[in-house]
Amino acid sequence: MHLIFEFLPFLLIAVVLIVVAFASGKKKSKILQSLAKEFSGKISIFPVVTLKGKFNGVNFKLWLIPASRHSPPYLYVYFYKRPSFNLIIRKESSLMRFGKKFGMVQAIKTRDPDFDKEFLCISKNKGTVLSILSRLEVKQAIRDIFSRGFTQLRAKKEFSISKPNYRIREDITLDNIRFILERLYIISRGY
Repeated sequence: MHLIFEFLPFLLIAVVLIVVAFASGKKKSKILQSLAKEFSGKISIFPVVTLKGKFNGVNFKLWLIPASRHSPPYLYVYFYKRPSFNLIIRKESSLMRFGKKFGMVQAIKTRDPDFDKEFLCISKNKGTVLSILSRLEVKQAIRDIFSRGFTQLRAKKEFSISKPNYRIREDITLDNIRFILERLYIISRGY
């Protein structure tokens, strides 16, 4: 009998956390309803809020990661068109410039000084990346995505972008998600 009383506080805390996570997921899922209709998608609310849909024949997933003790909330968008190589693009920062200056980061120079000042491109497939990033519409699509607060674009098994500190009412709108998916589609056509 004493064992029950010892574990009861932990059990109550776990139940409360599950209820809070579920309630938060329900609220977010209501906002995602219009997106689900528009993109023939399905919403999942547990363990994290997810929307899976299709854009121009390509499957995608929105993944809404809640804030935790040491991490802000994140919005991830996965666009399931498989690239033929790996690539990471990040916004250029003072830390990245420092790493490039001392050879700790091997960035690809795209022959576009403005783009190279703005972004850090990392890949082992330099020739292919240079060919793709020579297209103005691809570079503009990358700029458009980053202008919406996304901090990383990754091409690995799929294309993915991430945004910290997303705001559901501003970032998860039909117009904004369509805008982002259109840009991912443009980028993925180049690969």
